Amino acid sequence: MNNIAGLVIAISTLLSFLGIWYLVMWLGRDYHVAGFRQNMFELRAELFDFAADGKISFDHPAYGMLRSTMNGLLQFGHRISLFNMIIVVSVMGGPPPDEKTFSMRWRKCTQELDGSIMAKFNDYRRRMNFLLVRQLLIGSPILFLLILPYGLAALGLAICRDQILKFLRRPIEFFDSAALVASEA
Repeated sequence: MNNIAGLVIAISTLLSFLGIWYLVMWLGRDYHVAGFRQNMFELRAELFDFAADGKISFDHPAYGMLRSTMNGLLQFGHRISLFNMIIVVSVMGGPPPDEKTFSMRWRKCTQELDGSIMAKFNDYRRRMNFLLVRQLLIGSPILFLLILPYGLAALGLAICRDQILKFLRRPIEFFDSAALVASEA
């Protein structure tokens, strides 16, 4: 009877993990793509409002380049994943020529911008890139599985930090003393 009970528990546990995997990796993916697009729409609307307030012309190349990039990310948001990034990079065979890179074109478009306008545009670019990186991480099941244990460990360390430091007080004291002596030598 114990073997049958153990087998039932093992099968139900496996099915539970598979159900969670399905929810997080497939159904959750649609949710995350929608969230990515919503955040990108909001950022693009903020950029539009910045231009509508007269702080930069809608015809300025920097505005057009940033808006076009955001539009491309919106269009292909469902394809943003670590796996697709690896495929694209390997198929392309290396970076494009310097004159075709985003950074080079960005420098040309923004070189005559006023300092405060440039800072604002760099902030829009930084936020756009952060959304992209976040989508890369969330949209990659393999990367998610690699990061999940690290995240749980970091959370556990943060919660139990004081207890861990108390437990490891003597070895930490040794390393602190050795580092102090080495830096004073």
